[in-house]
Amino acid sequence: MLSTGLFYNKLKDRIASVETGREMNGSPVRMLMNSEEAVSHGVDVQLNWIVRSGWKLGVSYGYIHSEDKATGRPFYLIPYNKAGLNLNWKSRKRGTIFDWRCTYLGTRQTNRETLAEAYILDANIEQRIWKSLSFFVAADNLLNEELYPSHYINYGRTYRLGFHFKR
Repeated sequence: MLSTGLFYNKLKDRIASVETGREMNGSPVRMLMNSEEAVSHGVDVQLNWIVRSGWKLGVSYGYIHSEDKATGRPFYLIPYNKAGLNLNWKSRKRGTIFDWRCTYLGTRQTNRETLAEAYILDANIEQRIWKSLSFFVAADNLLNEELYPSHYINYGRTYRLGFHFKR
């Protein structure tokens, strides 16, 4: 199945995160304020198909052009290009779900620098253990990419485990 979307947004009094010119522990101090006007437009394309029983494959691409009219710069940390690949396996009989995702983020801008492109790999496995209760284990950002320029917001590789209850 193919799905596409086009968008155009014209924002008035956009709330933006701007640098104050001060630093704390090597990271810029930011504050929220209204900017004059901003625009963004782009396209999203996604293609999903069932490869065989229980197996799904999906690919996606998104292009976003954004501009804060006051500064002429793109929105903070929003990449122009983003692409994804997703592989999913689901066994209703066993109650098992496996999901693997690879995401490409193109270069992103801050007020000070251009951040390099990044590849993010995520994996998740879920096993039903009783009627509506399942246990899951997930790992995000397996390549431990530095996604943010701040020491305070750099999550790196993360692991999660828990239970899902579905009614």
